[in-house]
Amino acid sequence: MKNITNKLNSLLFGISIFSPLRQRIFISMVFISIIVTIIGNIINILLGFPLFIIAITFVVTVIFIIIFYRLRKSSKVFLDFYYYVFWVIVFVATAYLWFLNAGIDSNFTILFVMGYIGLFLTTKPENRFAVLIFSSLFIAILILMDFYFPELIVRYENKAQRITDLVIGIIVYLSVIHYFLNTVWQQSNFEQSKLKIKNIQLDNLSKERKELNERLELSVKEMEYANSAKDRFISIISHDLRSPFQGLLGVSRLLNENYNDLNDDEKKQLIQKLNNLLENQYSFLEELLLWGRLQRSSVNLKVDNINLKEILLSEISHFSQAIDQKKLNVKLLDTTDVEIKTDRNLISTVFRNILSNAIKFSPIGQKIEVFVNCEGNNCLVNIKDYGVGISEEDLPYLFRLDTKVSRKGTDGETGTGFGLVLCSDIMMKLKGKISIESKEGSGTTVTILIPQVNS
Repeated sequence: MKNITNKLNSLLFGISIFSPLRQRIFISMVFISIIVTIIGNIINILLGFPLFIIAITFVVTVIFIIIFYRLRKSSKVFLDFYYYVFWVIVFVATAYLWFLNAGIDSNFTILFVMGYIGLFLTTKPENRFAVLIFSSLFIAILILMDFYFPELIVRYENKAQRITDLVIGIIVYLSVIHYFLNTVWQQSNFEQSKLKIKNIQLDNLSKERKELNERLELSVKEMEYANSAKDRFISIISHDLRSPFQGLLGVSRLLNENYNDLNDDEKKQLIQKLNNLLENQYSFLEELLLWGRLQRSSVNLKVDNINLKEILLSEISHFSQAIDQKKLNVKLLDTTDVEIKTDRNLISTVFRNILSNAIKFSPIGQKIEVFVNCEGNNCLVNIKDYGVGISEEDLPYLFRLDTKVSRKGTDGETGTGFGLVLCSDIMMKLKGKISIESKEGSGTTVTILIPQVNS
């Protein structure tokens, strides 16, 4: 039976599309109608109206109570059904009582206004113009009936009865309208509060989703960088580390196959070259192992008071052969004996790599200048060359392992491009900073910020 009723309701009235606010207004309107009919019946009794008028008003009140009860208990699919039933009863009862309750002389005009407000608010917005037309015609017909067929109207027996009914009706209707408007206002504020809370929740959810997306994008970028760095690292292992061994094998093969044909000076030169190649490869392997330990955070700092001038002079002397070969003028300018607390081996590795690059990319006869300036707990070391410089396009990628930025030196020297990456990671470990300023064809300045390291 219930399924048949649901289908009939859907067929006749369609599934309810009542908004929550309209639904509350409609239920409030039914409740107010119950109050109005009860009060109206009490007034009719006090004014001595006929019993059948009181009975009709009572029946209408009972029907409204049933509708109110069903509205609160039934499925939302019945809202439209009860909506039409309620307003049909309101119009029929109003028309009937118009004739039996003094017509235009009674307080029905106020009731019409209140009824229209309720009908307007509970009607779907697209149907409100039709409601206005229908209500206006309904009221006009009743008023015309009062003028043209006055004999159909049951009038007041005396003027006091009319005034009493009018005054009591006005007070009741104004009170009901005030209650109704206050209810609508409270419901509206309640809906707005809920909407604000939902908007805040949506904003928070949107912010959380945005932050999550940003973290996800960052994770993706980090993963992409890690994959690129892994590929670059494999390239270093497979190519840049493998290629120098070809030179080592060539020199050793030459010594092995032609040893007896070589004079002592030739043998000495080849052995020296072999030794240099092995030292370079060993140094590179040491740096590669150091970088790997830095990535695993397994490098323990050995903090000591070190003399920066002493370390720089030591590293410059380490490249004395290359400096002499290129006839370079390497100067340590305006540098006093300054000490700073940091890791000697790590900072030496940084100086060694930067000096190596400065020498590699300096033309024959050029100069390299080294400055040291200490203020407070920080020291700045600037290593400036006047060599080939670095292009603007390559500058952002110098400290990235995922992109190879490596060129041959001015004397054909080769490199892996790995040294600057190692220097950057070392300075991060020392809580310092390394930066490069360069312009292609105008040389390069590397600035190393070395803070005091607490042991």
